Amino acid sequence: MPAGAIAGALWRFVLGYTFRLNTASPISKEPVDPMFGKTVLLVFALFLASVAPGQAPAEESIARVLSLVHAQTAQDVQEIGLVIRAVSEIRQLAVDTERKSLAVRGTTGQIALAEWLSKELDQPPRQQTAGQQGQRTGSHEYRLGGGGEDLVRVFHLAHPAGPRELQEIATVVRSTADIRWLFTYNAAGTITVRGTAAKLALAEWLIKELDQPTGGQPSTRQGQQPLFREYMVESGGDDVVRVFYLTSVRTPQRLQEIGAQVRTTARARRLFTYIPLNAIAMRGTSAEISLADRGRISAGALCPRNCRRVKPTASKSGL
Repeated sequence: MPAGAIAGALWRFVLGYTFRLNTASPISKEPVDPMFGKTVLLVFALFLASVAPGQAPAEESIARVLSLVHAQTAQDVQEIGLVIRAVSEIRQLAVDTERKSLAVRGTTGQIALAEWLSKELDQPPRQQTAGQQGQRTGSHEYRLGGGGEDLVRVFHLAHPAGPRELQEIATVVRSTADIRWLFTYNAAGTITVRGTAAKLALAEWLIKELDQPTGGQPSTRQGQQPLFREYMVESGGDDVVRVFYLTSVRTPQRLQEIGAQVRTTARARRLFTYIPLNAIAMRGTSAEISLADRGRISAGALCPRNCRRVKPTASKSGL
């Protein structure tokens, strides 16, 4: 019998039973038990909830086994599993380090994203030559349905010297761009990010700024090193991201000291140092950025004489 017919019959029964509730039964002349009536109403309500018109049925659960080809160690397999579990929001995921495989169960959308991520992350270890690195540098994108934080990107970095540098870049990007889903995979030198288009645009800008050869800094079109680069965030307010390049700093300790002083001067909540480039990344208002700039100068982090103060055209995004 169709669900609609069953619901109609139950509805007529409940209406009739409710009308007689707490009245004398024509047969037994005894009052009807109120608790039994409430039970009937509860069962009927649950039934209606399960067959409500327009309600989408629960999506079918699908199982897959994802085999990894290039993961070399148990840690590699576990790191890939962690990224897939978190970004795809899959609760049922089992890691088999011996067979280098992942058993996953989830909805069609979750499994599709998990398969895409496994292919993006399961890459050969980072190569050492610049030519081979250049072939893998960049990002690949996966778009989810439903809006909101519906974009996933895997950034393949070319220049981080090791896991520590990769983690430093990830910390700067996660905190500066307010990204909830951000994970690294050390063996392939990747950063996986999920968020809105605006947040991923800022993440991409930051990664490009920081993914430079150790000891090097980005150059302007004129070939000179900039004192800073800036990203204007269009969020309906005064929101700026700036990366300062302190070319005269010689030691990591000195960079940390300058960062602490600038943080205090500008009262900056989001300020981070990146030692390989002698860089300070900060997000704040224009006034806070100006205070940070003055604090940097007062701390003695001056640009050499042959370095002109250059501010490239600001990047823009809605965040």
